[in-house]
Amino acid sequence: MADLVILIGVNEYEFEPDASLKYAVNDMEELYHFFNKKIGIPVGMKGNILLMTGPQSDLIRKEYEGYPKVDQKMREHIPSSARIRHQLEQLKTEPRERGDRIWFFFSGHGLSHNGIYYLLPTDGNPGDIEHTGISVDYVMAQLRKCKDQQDGEPDILIFLDACRAEMPEDDRSVVGASVLQHSNQLAQKLSQAIFWSCM
Repeated sequence: MADLVILIGVNEYEFEPDASLKYAVNDMEELYHFFNKKIGIPVGMKGNILLMTGPQSDLIRKEYEGYPKVDQKMREHIPSSARIRHQLEQLKTEPRERGDRIWFFFSGHGLSHNGIYYLLPTDGNPGDIEHTGISVDYVMAQLRKCKDQQDGEPDILIFLDACRAEMPEDDRSVVGASVLQHSNQLAQKLSQAIFWSCM
């Protein structure tokens, strides 16, 4: 049995500089230490923890210590739309076994649009969220391909800490209930577990 952990934390936003966060990156780095030190999941270039918090992370830089093209490798950990998609799409190429676990964590901003919930990467544009955001539906679909294209069936757990600050407080419970219902129904259909820390 093996674990793969994907940790995405976004503090800074290219299109919304005033919407920066203080603790998203820190939360993911704390989870990095937890899974490595407490659970024993290996890190480094051949490890099973993918930390996407940006090139400023000392943890990521340490992973590539001594690597000849460290700055190039560091850029692979920028939590941009294209890089997050690339990492998710790479999952289906890696063999999985029954009993393996895939942990997906995201901490940052999120937006709901037309009944779909989107995670906002560092280059996400709220005015063009369908093209620059990462929909939760897409995340679940990519993780599902690990089951569809491999003999094994890993357990998939998704943890989202992405508050919808764009809405008045009175509207959040109504729209949030609809979005939650859609995402939870899809997760159930795909045999995945999804956990929301705030909506």
